[in-house]
Amino acid sequence: MTRSIAIIGGGASGALLAINLANLANLSQSQVEITVYEPRQHLGEGVAYSTTDAQHLLNVPAIGMSAFVELPTHFRDWAGVGDGDFVERRRYGVYLRETLANTLRENTFATLQHSQHLVTDISPKNRIALTLQENSVAMHDAVVVATGNSAPVCPSFIKPHDRVIVDPWAPNALSGIKSGDRVACIGTGLTFVDVALSLVARGATVSAFSRHGLLPREHAKMSELPKPPKTFANSRSALRWLREQSDWRAAVNSLRPMTQSLWQSFDDGERRRFLRHAMRFWEIHRHRMAPRVAEQLNLLIANGSVTVAAMRVASVRETSDTRLQLVDNFGAATEAFDRIVLCTGPSDDASSGEHLLATLLAKGLFQRGQLDIGIANDPQTGAVYDTNSRAIENIFCIGTMRRGALWETTAVPELRVQAHQLAEKLMVGVEGLEPPTLSL
Repeated sequence: MTRSIAIIGGGASGALLAINLANLANLSQSQVEITVYEPRQHLGEGVAYSTTDAQHLLNVPAIGMSAFVELPTHFRDWAGVGDGDFVERRRYGVYLRETLANTLRENTFATLQHSQHLVTDISPKNRIALTLQENSVAMHDAVVVATGNSAPVCPSFIKPHDRVIVDPWAPNALSGIKSGDRVACIGTGLTFVDVALSLVARGATVSAFSRHGLLPREHAKMSELPKPPKTFANSRSALRWLREQSDWRAAVNSLRPMTQSLWQSFDDGERRRFLRHAMRFWEIHRHRMAPRVAEQLNLLIANGSVTVAAMRVASVRETSDTRLQLVDNFGAATEAFDRIVLCTGPSDDASSGEHLLATLLAKGLFQRGQLDIGIANDPQTGAVYDTNSRAIENIFCIGTMRRGALWETTAVPELRVQAHQLAEKLMVGVEGLEPPTLSL
């Protein structure tokens, strides 16, 4: 029996799942037809790896970027670098495509089709019907939603304006910024770091503002990982333990294997407290800059090309010469800028924008995830829940959309585990298949 599996989204999480499905089919000698619905021309890129700027580096060292759980050096060997090296981000999409092609080459049990048609609706029946943009219908045995991050949403305090760039990763979003322009970035996380490097390279000067004015910390050599307690009563006790450790980088990394279970142990009230009070401090320590990127940014700050300040932006107003100023809660305004770029990151709200997830939430097939983050799904399997919190048969999600249930679910070390486990689950039951141990 041939299993037909649809993957909606061909970025990193979709490509990782396709790789693991094809590999498992070949090892188990069970037929599977994989269709990846991705409007981009190339698989494996998505937003994260479609950048063409060589200054944009992975923020995970090479040893952590393998597509395979049981082959941790696979990417490092492909890239020809050391364990702790940070590779250009654009190369990772190439790696995923080549790995997928190699997995399919001479593979008589798995086929893959890349469809650039948009999926506009899902209807679970005996099989699952996907409605495509031109109103044709495709039938599959199982469907995996791998759509990645929802696009950034302009906050209510900023009125739409042609000088405000809401999504810096949209195609050609920054192309209108020219040498000599003064640019304000709202947000000082990893998105800002990449945007600042790109804009200064084209001659702009950049000023960044965020509530705390905090930048991501830098990767550095670590001491031996400490052993954390098996559980924490709340997020405050976890942060207290982190502060007590002599090497915060090692302490944060030691928590990584238990972050998802820790998040699940908290009730919604505790999760909200974490999001309100501790999330930003966690993120700047957890999601760090590559050393070379940190060095470049520090040089730009030192020479005045980039400035970073703490400010709670309350509104944006236009000056008499049609430039823009940021205004805080007390009415104090910044200097005038030629452009404003939102670097606050993607939206957690899966219903934002006009896309598939918004449609499925509006029609009541899916429900919002915990704390309205992503979509509701089973923390163990990724099975998507309906509005009655029941798993919808043969519909799963992977990656960012699981964030409400798992919190840590966007980096490759987590994505490859999800991809491997989900590939096994999707193939179980095909002629009694018991998934074999991964081996390449």
